[in-house]
Amino acid sequence: MRTNPRCAAAAALSSCLLLAGCDGVPAPASLTIPGLGTAGGNRPPVFATQSLTMLPGGALLIEASAIDLDGDGLVITYDQLAGVPLLERRSYRVGGLLSVVFEPPPDGDYVFRISASDGFFNSDIRLTRAIRAPSPPAFDPARPIGVVAAAPAFVGRYIVQITGQVFDVNGPLSFSLGAALNIEAPRFDYRGSNPLIVRLETTSDPALNTTALGALRLASAADRAGRPDDVLIVEVAGDRLHLSGPPAQAAAAGGSAGIFRPERFRGGAVVIGRVTAEFTFVGATVSGRLAAVEVSGQIVYDAQFSGVRSP
Repeated sequence: MRTNPRCAAAAALSSCLLLAGCDGVPAPASLTIPGLGTAGGNRPPVFATQSLTMLPGGALLIEASAIDLDGDGLVITYDQLAGVPLLERRSYRVGGLLSVVFEPPPDGDYVFRISASDGFFNSDIRLTRAIRAPSPPAFDPARPIGVVAAAPAFVGRYIVQITGQVFDVNGPLSFSLGAALNIEAPRFDYRGSNPLIVRLETTSDPALNTTALGALRLASAADRAGRPDDVLIVEVAGDRLHLSGPPAQAAAAGGSAGIFRPERFRGGAVVIGRVTAEFTFVGATVSGRLAAVEVSGQIVYDAQFSGVRSP
């Protein structure tokens, strides 16, 4: 029987890749080759979190994180598919993490495509948002036009329950933990620019080896040379408070907003590389969502929380 030369060459190449490097050195066990080497072969990236939200002040924020189940490195990008082309105000891209803030957009329907690639497979999602200018407020005789109502008093301590998942290369694990949310006015020696200082800590300390999955310690300010300075951006609008960051100067200085505990990571807690959180206050209650990504971009923390002000 006559053998097709192209088929023979392909078979030889497959054997070379599967059994050893082409220079005769065995391929490393961690190498994933599409369809070869491990059961099921290489797998495409998986998106863990994604959001398209309006920030206080009108800026538009894209946040997305992807993980690779084989531990391969990722490149994450975005394309604007619809709407008036927007200018970036600030952006952060590393590994499987993307965070982009755009200048306030005009009215329109906006569509973005987020893509994550491991060099062979490409995964993408689409985020859409319709933006319309708010209607002018109705006349209220008790509040003349131009007089703004006082902002809610956020300062205080809240007892909250955090429920969510930690995603790593092995998939998601769920958790539910009690926590304390502290919102403080800046100290006299504070040298940052945020209107408030925000701290969120679970009752289980993430620094201890006996700590449960999902334990978290997060703060918008950290001491530098004995004086508190910003490691997150805090924005307030009406009954909402938004955290994001760290800002570029804090990241360049090695500043981190905190740590969290993934159960499968035997070395202990991991350092937060990027975080975004939204808090909504109604009377004495608070609710919201938090997403954080470990510095390598391979472990993602995604949770919701709710609670009440402590007496």
